Amino acid sequence: MYRSAVCEKKSERASELLLAIRNHVPQRLIDDESYDNLIKTASSVPINFALSPFLLECSLDDSSRTADLSFGLPVSDYCHAFQAFGLDKGHSILPESISSMIGQVGTLLKNQLCMIWLEYDVGKKPSSFPSLFLTPKTGSPSQAMQIVKDIRQELGELYIDAQYSQKAGEVFQRLPDKSSVRQIGIMASRSATPLRLCLAGLDRSGWQKIANFLDKVEYGSCCRELSILYEELEPFVDICDLSLDLTERIEPRIGLELMIRQRNPQREQAWNQVLNKLEREGLCSQDKMDEVLNFYGFDSIIGNQVPWPRSLTDYWKEHKEHCCSFFIWCINHLKICFDPAVGTSAKVYLKIIHHWKDL
Repeated sequence: MYRSAVCEKKSERASELLLAIRNHVPQRLIDDESYDNLIKTASSVPINFALSPFLLECSLDDSSRTADLSFGLPVSDYCHAFQAFGLDKGHSILPESISSMIGQVGTLLKNQLCMIWLEYDVGKKPSSFPSLFLTPKTGSPSQAMQIVKDIRQELGELYIDAQYSQKAGEVFQRLPDKSSVRQIGIMASRSATPLRLCLAGLDRSGWQKIANFLDKVEYGSCCRELSILYEELEPFVDICDLSLDLTERIEPRIGLELMIRQRNPQREQAWNQVLNKLEREGLCSQDKMDEVLNFYGFDSIIGNQVPWPRSLTDYWKEHKEHCCSFFIWCINHLKICFDPAVGTSAKVYLKIIHHWKDL
């Protein structure tokens, strides 16, 4: 299977993909009112932004049935989408500013990045001010620092404050060997626009390596509750990244991004083990656990042409002897959030992607 790059109709919106897959997204995870807010948010985004993976971020407890929305694009596709369509008026200027930077002759930014994600904090109302997550190619501390410096130099302190940049440099310098920077987030949807760093490779020696690193970067909060939970989940998790929010300091709220390589819970009991543990800790409801454990599958355009986006349908009709259009859905990862002021919570990130399959 390969990713679609067929849609070139400016009128089509990413909302059409959300409408097409609504029946496969459980209402016990995202209710109709919240899903309508996702559709309204995506209606201002060209469909091209949703033809690579997009994510739905949901709470695992019963505190809400709302969701946030993210679109991920390879760097070259991101630039093409902006040059061809851009985002609708009313959006913040950050996504377009990054596209312009990448397109400049002689800029190093394009060669330093492999993916760009737009993340919309939707919740209870539509959003047009996404945060931006940049995925470095190598993730080395030096490359990550260069990305931060380049963006700050080009865009000024509107999105990356000098103190935040300095703090990021201190964090990068203190990363132990064989660790890397998975993502750099410019949290433009938040009032203070903090930086979010997603750090990989700190889980190689259990919690102690994470704890030592948090001490080195002067994270001042006690997170014993989080450490106990992590040690109980660690045997079932393949990858655990640490996420930090930076201003002039390390903010108290931190996160653990938990990944299991086999995305089909029916084939990997680790999902059951992890979600059962979260349910026992009061971080996941039984209903939502059941829905997540069954969130894996695909649907084809055959017999579903009415809800399918028009450009995909038109292309399929012309080429149906050679290929077929599919939507595939699975769990992307789980996240444990810890805030000493409010405690621990858990989220699931649901992944949806469109593929063409050769026949």
